[in-house]
Amino acid sequence: MKKYVIITMFLCSCGTTANLFSHGDPDLYGATLFDIGMIHSPCCDLNFIPLVPVGIIDLPISLAFDTLLFPLIYFSSRSNKRSGNIFECPINSSNKKEKRDKIKDIARREIRSRENKDSKTSLKLASTIKESRQQKMKIKLLKLVNHYAPAKNGDLEANLEERLLLIIKHSTPKTGYQIAYNSYTPPKILAKLAAYDNLIEEIAKNPNTNANTLRKMLKLKMALFINKDIATHPNTPDDVFEKLIKINNPEITKAVISNPNTPMSILKKLAKN
Repeated sequence: MKKYVIITMFLCSCGTTANLFSHGDPDLYGATLFDIGMIHSPCCDLNFIPLVPVGIIDLPISLAFDTLLFPLIYFSSRSNKRSGNIFECPINSSNKKEKRDKIKDIARREIRSRENKDSKTSLKLASTIKESRQQKMKIKLLKLVNHYAPAKNGDLEANLEERLLLIIKHSTPKTGYQIAYNSYTPPKILAKLAAYDNLIEEIAKNPNTNANTLRKMLKLKMALFINKDIATHPNTPDDVFEKLIKINNPEITKAVISNPNTPMSILKKLAKN
């Protein structure tokens, strides 16, 4: 009997395996989060339904292994990069100084880059690519809306927000995902969808999400999964940038620096301190 229990544990502890070996930095309770992600995955795509029983079976085992490995991961010098701000592993003073210096260097390079006149050319190119992508997204969204809520007068864009609200009320998780992901979806609709935990990652990445929605999303319990996306978002307001750098996570701070809309005052602050 013991043999079968041990075999079952090793076969099922895929969350622990993924946490420890699939990337360089194991997370505190990363296996548990991995299993929760498997259980949650059909909300984004119904094709992932077979993962649900695997996640349910694996969850208690992952929780047990995570608790067992907690001291080892917590006191490890390897930083927690993937989950962002759940916990921060204590590191020695030399590593802290090294990380601070690296952040300063990245901030200084970004300041020099912005002061370079050639950067205007790259901004124009990025704008052209964005317009082309937006046109494709527009066609996709209008096709989807017309499929579920056909336009009465033949005008595909007529009453778009009202029709989208109607679709959201009766949509499948997959349809909700397609609307949340599409960059042509109106900001008002994205603000409504931000109430759904299974869609916040897509909304945080959607360039059409407005500053007010991003500000509210930062207060959500699930915000730790989207902090990096908010940091790189084109509509992130200055007060949210300030809150993100106070999290004191190197990966989130780097994301803030990489955002071309981050104010120079914040970059200069990071370059000095």
